[in-house]
Amino acid sequence: MDLLSNVNTIVSIIVGLITIGTAIGTVFAKRSTVQRTIDNPSTPIEIRLRLEDQWSGTALWAKIIRGIIGAGLVGVFSTIVVTFMINFFLAFQVFLQDMSKFSRASDYSHLSIGNRSMPGRIYRTYSPPLPYGPPYRPR
Repeated sequence: MDLLSNVNTIVSIIVGLITIGTAIGTVFAKRSTVQRTIDNPSTPIEIRLRLEDQWSGTALWAKIIRGIIGAGLVGVFSTIVVTFMINFFLAFQVFLQDMSKFSRASDYSHLSIGNRSMPGRIYRTYSPPLPYGPPYRPR
C-alpha cells in the first residue's frame, strides 16, 4: 500500500506540473495571438489600446497567476478523485475477498454432524435470556 501511495504522489506531482505548464503555455499562446491582432494595421486603435492594457504588464502577470492557481486546483481535485477511486477499488477487492472467506467459513457441508448444531448454539448464545419463574398469566 505504501508503494501505491508513493506512486500516486509522484504521478500527482507530475500531473500538477504538466497542468501548470499547460496553463502558462496557454496564456503565452493567447498573448502572441493578441500581439498579432495589435500589430495588424486594420485593427481599430481603440481595440489595440484595450488589448495592450489587458495583455501587458501587471494584467499579463495576473492572467499567469490565475492560470497557475486554477491549474493547481484542477490538479488537486483530480488527484483527490483518482485517489478516492483507487482506494475504493482496492477496498472493494478486499471486501470481495473477505466475503469469499466468510462464505467458505460458514459452509457447514464439509463439517461433521456434531458441528452442525453450531448455528443453534450461536442463536441461543445471543438470544434474549429466558424469564425467571413461571410465566405470568393474568386472571
